[in-house]
Amino acid sequence: MRGAISKIDPSTRRLVFLVGAQRSGTTWLQLMLAASQHVATVNETHLFSQYLHSQFETWERLKDNIRAIGLAHVMEEAEFLALIRQFCDGVLNRVLAAKPGATVILEKTPDHVRHWRHILKVYPDACFVHVVRDPRAVVASMRAASRSWGGDWAPPGVVENCARWRECVEEGRRIRDATPNTIEVRYEDLKSDCAAALGGVFAWMGIALSSEKCTEIAQRYRIDRLRAGTIDDTPWDLATEPPEFYRRGETDGWKRELTRRQAYLVESMTRDLMDVYRYAPAGRSRNQRAAARLVLAAERLRPAVRSRAKRLVAVLWPKA
Repeated sequence: MRGAISKIDPSTRRLVFLVGAQRSGTTWLQLMLAASQHVATVNETHLFSQYLHSQFETWERLKDNIRAIGLAHVMEEAEFLALIRQFCDGVLNRVLAAKPGATVILEKTPDHVRHWRHILKVYPDACFVHVVRDPRAVVASMRAASRSWGGDWAPPGVVENCARWRECVEEGRRIRDATPNTIEVRYEDLKSDCAAALGGVFAWMGIALSSEKCTEIAQRYRIDRLRAGTIDDTPWDLATEPPEFYRRGETDGWKRELTRRQAYLVESMTRDLMDVYRYAPAGRSRNQRAAARLVLAAERLRPAVRSRAKRLVAVLWPKA
C-alpha cells in the first residue's frame, strides 16, 4: 500500500456488504448501484471469506492453548482486531481510490454472508444488502455453472445446492437479527420493477436519485445487455467474465431446466423459507412427492452409511 492508510470512518462513508447465495443476482445489483457517482466498488475481494478467514479461525483455535501458543497470549483480542481493521482499511481505501468522493464503499462477495460475524467484529457499523432469489432458480443456475465455467466450485447435485441456498438465506436472516443496518432485496422484485427496487436500495444507502435516473440505470444494465457485453464504464472489464456468467435472468427459467421431481425436491427442502419470501410451490403428483421423499431419505442416510463404512475399513484394514 502506497502512502498512509486512512481509517474508514462510518460517519463520513457508509460501508456496505452485498451478500447472498451465489447465482442470486448480486453482481447485477452491484453494477447498477455502481452507476452512481456516490458508490465505489470493485469485483469480489473475498476479503473476509478467504484472506482473513484463516486468521480468525486460528485465533479461535489457539486462544485457549495451555502451552501459551498463539497470538492470544501476546495481545488482547481488541489489539488483534485493530490490526485486522488496519489491513481492511488499507484494502477498502484502494477500492475508494477509483471514486474518492464516493459516500458508499460497496463490497460484493456473495460468500461474505457466511462471515458476517467477523465483519461486524471489525466494522460494527457495517451495512448489509442481502439478495434473495427463488431457490429453484438458484439451483438451476448452479447446476448450469457446474457443467461449464463453475465446474471447480459449483456442485452439480440438487440436494447440495439446496443446502447451500438454505444456509446462505438463514445466515442472511441472522444478519438482519444482529444489526439494524440490513436490507433484504428479492431478485424477483428487481426483475418486476427494477427502477423502484433500485431506488429503494439507493435511498436506504442515503443516496437520493430520481425515479427517472433509476429507470435510466435499470434500462442501461438490462441483463440482455450484460450478456451481449455492450456496457462500458463498469468497475471492471466485463469481458473477463466467462461467456455463460450472465444467463437469461428469468424468474421462471427453472421450469425448463429442472425436472418436475427435481423442482419438487427443492421445494421439499426449502418450503418454509419459500413461504417467507413468497415463492409459490408448484403442484405435484403423488408419484413425484413419493420420489422426492425417497431421495431425501437417501440423503439423510448417506452420512451414516459413510461413517459405518469408514469404521468397517478401520477394523478390517487397520493400517490402510
